[in-house]
Amino acid sequence: MAPFLQVGKVLTLAFTMPQTPKSPEKHTQINHHVSLCSPYSALVGAVGLEERMPDTESTNQDNHYQDAEENPRQNPGPRYESLERLCELLGASPSDLLYLATAEDGERGVYVKQKAKKDDIILRIPISSCLRDDAPPHWFQPNEDDFSSNEDNFEGYANAYDPSEWATRLGATLLEVRLRDDDTGDLSKLHEGLSLWIAMLPDKDFLRASLPVHWDEETINAAKCTALELAVDTAYFTRAETVADISSRLRESAEEKVKDDDSLEEICHDVLDIVQTRTCRVEREDGGGQWGPPLRLLAPIFDFMNHGSSGCNHEGCANAMFQLEGGGITDINDAYIVVKAIKDIDEDDEVLLDYGDSARPAWRCLASYGFVPDYRFLDSNENISDEDGIRDECVAELYLDGVRFEVGPSTIPFEMVEAAAAAQSAEESDGFVTRSNEVVMEHEDDFPAFGAEDQGSHLLTPTVALRIAKRVSDVAFLLLLEPELDIGNDEERNNLSTPEAVIAARLAASLRWSQHQVLLACAVGLRDFAAREQSDNMI
Repeated sequence: MAPFLQVGKVLTLAFTMPQTPKSPEKHTQINHHVSLCSPYSALVGAVGLEERMPDTESTNQDNHYQDAEENPRQNPGPRYESLERLCELLGASPSDLLYLATAEDGERGVYVKQKAKKDDIILRIPISSCLRDDAPPHWFQPNEDDFSSNEDNFEGYANAYDPSEWATRLGATLLEVRLRDDDTGDLSKLHEGLSLWIAMLPDKDFLRASLPVHWDEETINAAKCTALELAVDTAYFTRAETVADISSRLRESAEEKVKDDDSLEEICHDVLDIVQTRTCRVEREDGGGQWGPPLRLLAPIFDFMNHGSSGCNHEGCANAMFQLEGGGITDINDAYIVVKAIKDIDEDDEVLLDYGDSARPAWRCLASYGFVPDYRFLDSNENISDEDGIRDECVAELYLDGVRFEVGPSTIPFEMVEAAAAAQSAEESDGFVTRSNEVVMEHEDDFPAFGAEDQGSHLLTPTVALRIAKRVSDVAFLLLLEPELDIGNDEERNNLSTPEAVIAARLAASLRWSQHQVLLACAVGLRDFAAREQSDNMI
């Protein structure tokens, strides 16, 4: 009988399934690490702000490739960028281990120049070189009234630095760095390093096109995912409030520098896109416990590392992890973000980190980071602890009798089985279906030994399994159909052919394809389960 899996508080039924063959065509993932272009163009001066950015075109790129002649891999070019200079400026180490490269599919990531063994430190960057949500610029500082008379009162700190508004503070911090006046005399390594890092960030237009919060309604509908639609609705209004908050505070503190409100809001969106896709979260711990709210950081170099799942052990899965080390309540500036290898990483292999729950399932990863992960389904002989919550990293939604459910390649919700069994029973009672192939378990010994609450497994009979499989297959087929677009005039038709529109449409199609694969695997698993059950009961 099919074993039970406990995923959170949702009871699911698991069934063994053969590995579903992948599509021969690899769908390009356009994520937040693709472009090597500078984000400065069309930003500085567009809002009447004085020219404050470094001249990225005059940067001597040859200085970034210290040993190009010794290693052909490091020859300067559009597909390779050395990180040695950036590490040196920001105090990161080791400075000669990592390099930034763009793969043939257009995805940019961090690679190692030489083999790294398990537990080796891949990157160590000081917190003092990062942008932090608890250190906003002077024009975004809270009023004195936000604090109590007791400077050590944590409640006053919490009110002034509301943890739920970390993105607003971090966005203001990044905006301050981008608009910093060069005539302040700040020629420090840190300032130069942050400027170089900003110059290496993705092109703002392509990044914006990859985030569903900026998509039009037709593109969102084309993804055919209700969960994504709801997430975008929430994010849209939250983003609007955040942009209004940052821009209003900046205008109040520097009215002479801001002339165009619309362009200022566009710049705020640009920095918030960076914050949304590149922020990491670390816990502040000292000794035996946590102190203060989690710290959100924009950590240069670290933020170039791509996502890989920790729930598998093959190419493309996570091979590194990160944590906050050193520092404490009084010396957080002495802390470091440390990236360590969790397995051996061969020379010229990419460093991959698991982004956590924000990257699963696929629709949430798209909404958060602007790319659709390529999760591989588990083979029947792979043992991954179900406590990790990653056996089915990618789930797909479907509606059964008007109720929304989420299924995985090898799991289905117990409530869905109940609904399907009830519908099947109602049809049988009306004389629509025979019971010749149904297996009804009548003895307690037939149930898995997981307690009385799990004894609903008898509802998943071959007939019910095939009923669910048919519905799952129907939805999977519908996801393959191209959505119809309402094109009213030539202008709208031309807008669909812009690079940004193509990126958004491709990502929407990638999500549909991902959902299709999940549903197809689920349907195959259900049919195999039904066939095995029928065969076992015929013996």
